[in-house]
Amino acid sequence: MIDAASAGARFAALADRSMAEGEQRTVALLTNSIPRADTADVTISREAGGELITVTIDHQLPVFGFMTGPVPLSTTAQAYDLTP
Repeated sequence: MIDAASAGARFAALADRSMAEGEQRTVALLTNSIPRADTADVTISREAGGELITVTIDHQLPVFGFMTGPVPLSTTAQAYDLTP
C-alpha cells in the first residue's frame, strides 16, 4: 500500500499528468498487489499552496492468522509538484 500511494503521488506530480491520473495509477497498483483492493478508499489532494500532492489509502485487509475480523490500515504518501 505504501508503494502504491507513493507511486500515485509521484505520477500525479509529473508535468504532463493530472491528479485523476495519479489516483487511477494508485488504484491500478493496489488492484494488482492486495486482496479486495476494490474496497480501498483512495483520496488525492493538493496541499501547501498547490506544491504538495498527497495520496491517502484507507483499506481493511482480511484476517491474519489468529486475529479475527478485517485489519484496518491507512497510509499516506506525498510528492512535490514542481511544475511551473
